Amino acid sequence: MVICIIDDHLLFGQALKGLIAGRYPEYDVRVFASSREFLKDNAHPHPSLVITDLFIPGLNGLDMMAAYKEQHPDCRFIFISSSNDTAKVRECLKKGASAYLSKDASEDELADAVATVLQGGKYLNSTMKDRWVNNIFSDEETVLFSPRETEVLQKLCNGLTPKEIAFEMGLTLNTVQQYIKSMMQKTKLNRTTELVLYAVQKGIYIVNRDVG
Repeated sequence: MVICIIDDHLLFGQALKGLIAGRYPEYDVRVFASSREFLKDNAHPHPSLVITDLFIPGLNGLDMMAAYKEQHPDCRFIFISSSNDTAKVRECLKKGASAYLSKDASEDELADAVATVLQGGKYLNSTMKDRWVNNIFSDEETVLFSPRETEVLQKLCNGLTPKEIAFEMGLTLNTVQQYIKSMMQKTKLNRTTELVLYAVQKGIYIVNRDVG
């Protein structure tokens, strides 16, 4: 039985592997640095569970899940992301994810998520449940960013310039600027500093990225 972790942050991926392997010694836990590396892996048996982020090198998490589920529809997916955007969570679950955790989730919440999903259930950690409830009772219209827009916004929040973002994502500077312009139009904001503040306020970006 196999569980796969896909994350481009090696320390984070190895930390997750240690936590899961310690609780589930019967599983072979594998770590991949990108979606393409994972999709090219021909080792058997195929994983029954994949744990990943929305924002990973190669295909983003949602596209990677869709591609893999076409061949292996029984595989379950858990997303662990720094984005607490309820619209993005809804999109993940609608497209086939079994669980979504924010990166401030505790070790116990991660363990609960894995156990629940392996038994065929669905899971949201406490932070996401609270935000979901607040969103239901909010009169504010939810702004939905594309995966690429959200990835650009994440990097803006981390202090990168548009030029640095373009280099990291393998895009042209003009393309990155178009993503930023699109997000400003959607949110009716005028400056990148306001866009960053919006991301923090809406939970699209959380300052503390540590897990557990």
